[in-house]
Amino acid sequence: MGKAGRSREFHGSDAEQALARFLVDITKKAGLDTVAKLAERFPSGGSRSTWADYLNGKKLIPQRLLGEVLQEFRNQQADHWSNQLITRANRLWKDAANGSAPSDDASTELLSLHRRLNQTQDALVKAQAVTVDSERVIRLLLQFSSQQETRIAALTREASLCGTLSVPDPPTTWIRPGFVFPVSRRSWTAPGATAIPPSRPRPCCSGSAKKSSEKSRHFSGMSPSRTDPATRR
Repeated sequence: MGKAGRSREFHGSDAEQALARFLVDITKKAGLDTVAKLAERFPSGGSRSTWADYLNGKKLIPQRLLGEVLQEFRNQQADHWSNQLITRANRLWKDAANGSAPSDDASTELLSLHRRLNQTQDALVKAQAVTVDSERVIRLLLQFSSQQETRIAALTREASLCGTLSVPDPPTTWIRPGFVFPVSRRSWTAPGATAIPPSRPRPCCSGSAKKSSEKSRHFSGMSPSRTDPATRR
């Protein structure tokens, strides 16, 4: 019943859903495949909305009305009629009225199949949502990877340019008594030779220095008798 192409949603307990599915199957085979036809054929059953509640399990169909539906099915489908349908209908109705689990094995299996179908459909919807999110994340990761590759290439070119520049060696310091003589890179000699810093120019001898030298030679040539105080006495 309901609109064509639209799956029916059942409500209530497992027993109520089992009875509703049985009712849908019986009425459909009897040619009463819409709530309008049911309301017209069984006016004592109520309006269209009432029949919709019977068919989706929201309301429990009266047992007397259920018997009338079975009689209509027998009239329309005599070749498919079986007394077992009455037994099955009464069992399903009692289970739904008492709120117990459905005792019909076929109905229980059908409910289990529908439950698993609904769970599978929900899982499929969730998986599709995760797939959409994953594709968005993958696009972001690919964009980030491309940016990093471009940056790495630029840094590599910059590093190669820096590698071609010569870095001068630090100056070498020569230590001599009394002063420090810095020697630049140009004063290096061949390997194994000793580097000698340039010598400082000697000061020219002045007149006083010359006289001092002569006086020293004069005193060095004097005899000890003249210089010794004991001899002079």
